[in-house]
Amino acid sequence: MQTFLQQLINGLSLGAIYALIALGYTMVYGVLRLINFAHSDVYMFGAYMGYYLANSSIIKENFGDTVLGAAVQEGRARHPQVTVSMFNIDAALFQVKIAEGALLPTLNLLGNAQKTINSTTSLATLDTLSASVAGQLAVPIYQGGAISSREREAAALYEKSKQDLEAARRTTALSARQSYLAVINGIAQVGALEQAFVSSTSALESNKLGYEVGVRINIDVLNAQQQLYSTRRDLAVARYNTITSHLKLKAAAGSLRDEDLEEVNRALAP
Repeated sequence: MQTFLQQLINGLSLGAIYALIALGYTMVYGVLRLINFAHSDVYMFGAYMGYYLANSSIIKENFGDTVLGAAVQEGRARHPQVTVSMFNIDAALFQVKIAEGALLPTLNLLGNAQKTINSTTSLATLDTLSASVAGQLAVPIYQGGAISSREREAAALYEKSKQDLEAARRTTALSARQSYLAVINGIAQVGALEQAFVSSTSALESNKLGYEVGVRINIDVLNAQQQLYSTRRDLAVARYNTITSHLKLKAAAGSLRDEDLEEVNRALAP
């Protein structure tokens, strides 16, 4: 609903601007006695057609069946930061078990074997072989609270690792939503700027024609040229931002691959 209201406001604003431009064109074409295609209804129809195409065929072509919910769920399960947090939970759980094991009794089995060789004055040897086995049972009773403190510390770190996992998932979901909305808005902006580029081109041609017949001065042509190149620049920036937002969306979903970057490089190659 918010997107619809924003697009409605944008359409009304552009319509008002196009109406003023059409009024000027009407006066010029009226003096020149030429057919006028600069009415505001023509511009509004082109703007709405561009918006419709941007939200139907272009989006389906670029994203297919990918939707916001699927991107969020995929990011919460496959994002590298989420994977790291899951491994950290496993490591923290092992640390808890180690700390708990320090409070358990331990039984040690000790063995010792010794062989002694003694010589006598008659050059005879006397061998002595001795062996012993002992068991040692240690029951920890109290060591100043160090063992209990380490156990509580390990348990707290385990809880922290679980909270870090949830934070990573929420951050990933937020990044996916922001990137998705940036892509949608970028596509709509590209469509609008493409229509503005067509309008700027038509305005430049009209000013050139008016300059030739004497109803326009050179500053009008220069202003039209400046507007045309400004629109072309804004269109290039919008396309670049849309492409980067698309890559950020795939990165947030954990599905960005080298092939995606290679495809973008091929598309941007001159």
